[in-house]
Amino acid sequence: MREFFIAFLVLLLQTSVLTKYFSIQGISPDIVTIVVILFALNKPLYNSIKLATVIGLFQDIFSSSFFIKNLLIKNMMVLFAFSVKRYFFTYGFFIKSLIIIFLSLLDILVKITFTYFKTGIIYISPGFLLYVLLNFLIFGVYYVINEYKKG
Repeated sequence: MREFFIAFLVLLLQTSVLTKYFSIQGISPDIVTIVVILFALNKPLYNSIKLATVIGLFQDIFSSSFFIKNLLIKNMMVLFAFSVKRYFFTYGFFIKSLIIIFLSLLDILVKITFTYFKTGIIYISPGFLLYVLLNFLIFGVYYVINEYKKG
């Protein structure tokens, strides 16, 4: 239950504070995706899918147009993280960084695909690389803080 509360607080921060004050060129990191990926790498599949479903649904409700895009993307992230976790030792910074970068790119690709099916336009922006970089930097800060706490 604590994980749902933390993820919900992160979602509220992301939808209210981060998009207004911490965006670069109109692009802000998706901390909710990072939380879902890290939760999936550290917890069982059933709990991760529950969290991804609830948070994805709330993220869709809070967005300007209610669509199941975030619900599907968050669950895809969990399933991919579990398939990687099955074959790799995912406790190091390097592997987790690659997973965050790859899943951020996958997130962008799926959003481009949804936009194409909805509007018929393929929109690719150089700002997408900034999005991936911001997600990586947020993860890096989290990782350093977490390692510092461990001692």
